[in-house]
Amino acid sequence: MYFRFRSDSFRNFLESGISEFGFEKVVPKSEYFGSDSAEIGIFVPISTPKHIYCNTTLLLPITLPKPNVFLLPLLTDDQSWKLLRQTAFTSEDKCSRELEKIGKKIARNCEELPAAILQVGENLRRKSFQEWKTLSENEDPLVITRDGNTPLSKALYFSNIMLPQYLKLCFLYMAVFPKHYAIFRSKLIKIWVAEGFLDRHVRSSNAEETAGEYLDLLASRSVVLSEKQTSIDIEKTKKCRLHFTFQSPCVNEAKNKKFFHILKKYADCTPENLTSQERLCVHNNVVLAFTQVHEWMESVPDAQSLLCFGPKQSYPIVFPLHFSLLKILDALAIRFYEVPHQLLALVHLTYLAITCDGELPKSISRLSNLEVLNFCQHHNIKLSNGLVFLSVEIWHMHKLKQLYCMGFDVPPPPPPDDSHLENFLTLSAVSAHSCTMEVLSRIPNLQRIGVRIESAHDSMETFSFSGHFSSIYEELESVKCVIVNPNLRSQVVHCFPLFPVYIKKICLSGCGFPWKKMEVIALLPTLRVLKLRWYAFCGSVWKTNDPQFPGLDYVLLEDLDIVHWESVGEQFPCLSHVIIRHCYKLENIPDQLESVTLVEGRNGYKETLHSKSQVLRKCKRLNKLQETFLTSTSQVFIFE
Repeated sequence: MYFRFRSDSFRNFLESGISEFGFEKVVPKSEYFGSDSAEIGIFVPISTPKHIYCNTTLLLPITLPKPNVFLLPLLTDDQSWKLLRQTAFTSEDKCSRELEKIGKKIARNCEELPAAILQVGENLRRKSFQEWKTLSENEDPLVITRDGNTPLSKALYFSNIMLPQYLKLCFLYMAVFPKHYAIFRSKLIKIWVAEGFLDRHVRSSNAEETAGEYLDLLASRSVVLSEKQTSIDIEKTKKCRLHFTFQSPCVNEAKNKKFFHILKKYADCTPENLTSQERLCVHNNVVLAFTQVHEWMESVPDAQSLLCFGPKQSYPIVFPLHFSLLKILDALAIRFYEVPHQLLALVHLTYLAITCDGELPKSISRLSNLEVLNFCQHHNIKLSNGLVFLSVEIWHMHKLKQLYCMGFDVPPPPPPDDSHLENFLTLSAVSAHSCTMEVLSRIPNLQRIGVRIESAHDSMETFSFSGHFSSIYEELESVKCVIVNPNLRSQVVHCFPLFPVYIKKICLSGCGFPWKKMEVIALLPTLRVLKLRWYAFCGSVWKTNDPQFPGLDYVLLEDLDIVHWESVGEQFPCLSHVIIRHCYKLENIPDQLESVTLVEGRNGYKETLHSKSQVLRKCKRLNKLQETFLTSTSQVFIFE
């Protein structure tokens, strides 16, 4: 399952760092992997029963014991170069400054994976300066194929065949995105559902939940890299990507199986490459400007997905939309002056994301199968009255689950109409004018809402709309409110919003509330996540009293002018994650936070707070610890 390294460079590299944090020595173990395991796999420190697992190949064993085990992360840039240098040079070799500069670039291109760095280092032994330079200019430092005979190729191939069948399509699909492209969990899950990758026995109401479980399984096996975790559950991936070592093999396999085809250059668009492809993904939008490419793309009328993830286009281009069976269209990177009339004939669409200078036409209701609608403007320019509503035909789209429409509002339903959007779960980027009783009462199952208030147009906004949240919805998963370019001196907000009693997550930005209003939020029994950004609350002192925040687990304070965070009595019984960014005036924090875990890695390592000076010192040490050993989910207290 893992392979042996012929040099001791990686072992020496690990041992030099582990001793600093209380682990006396590194001892290889093999019983979890069999006799063919790597020398560098599980490391058992003598002074503690905890295990350190070094994930060198992105492949995790199914039988890995979970108690007292944590994963060593991928390497930093400095660590990557150190390992590459130790592997590529002998003790007698000298590395010039010019070669070091090139070598650091090559190490970065290995994307922090020890196994890739080791193989590249072996390939570079006794190579000339020009060969080093040529390799540094290549996008991929390694050519990895399914039939390759290198240890890394074998390990990656094994990681694929070991995946359960129901995960293989989801994993292969990750290569449809460009290299280094990190995609948000919510978007990826919705695309997977629209693609129909879930088991046929999964009910549609549970489809997104099941897709999320698939993603977490892929991340737990490290075949998909988790770049960010969700705040509600840090075990869940919020943003992820595919490592470059998997990219080329997956793209080639997908092309051979006619699973999807990548369009990056003119030659990729020829009929022999496009024929019978079900999914097309454009990584270079410029190729769509060629008339010949449009003609060639007509040879795939049965394509079901068209994704455009190339650099955003400032100028509109002619876009081919003759795919009558198209179910997924993500063209946010393409600029349209108005919604193409051909688009309205794509009646099988379930997922639509476009950027357009115009408005949605009334005929949008023809797309009756649409479940996700992401409608963005190239420039969000409001008229003097500041109100632009979507067509009332939106109320006839009964399968709609998510609507993102920055710059537009949901209109009131027409008087004779009794339409309800029972499947509607997420409403984002609307203003307070979409949050009327008339509108919200027709969306009975709403779970997430994001309100965007532009103070120039809504200067008299009093947050009275929030009362509808608490009167219509007993519980919501999340409420997000952002005031854009707030004028804090004039205090845009004149009253505090009312939230549903059973809400899990609140995100506020630019509101300018006084800290004494926090008492309303503090008594919410199921609140788990509180994020306060950009003067969401103003004032030098935040004082909390007992009992408050009974279920709060995660707090983010960012760009606030707070100086003293004080607390009386027993507070924050469930709090385990606190993040503080750019609060430069903050001088002290509650004593109750002494019991809050600063770092809680899978090895159970913990640190506590005692004073501001200690916090600052420990944050530096813990940052170093995290960079060396812990996963990104472990850092829970940050001063920046």
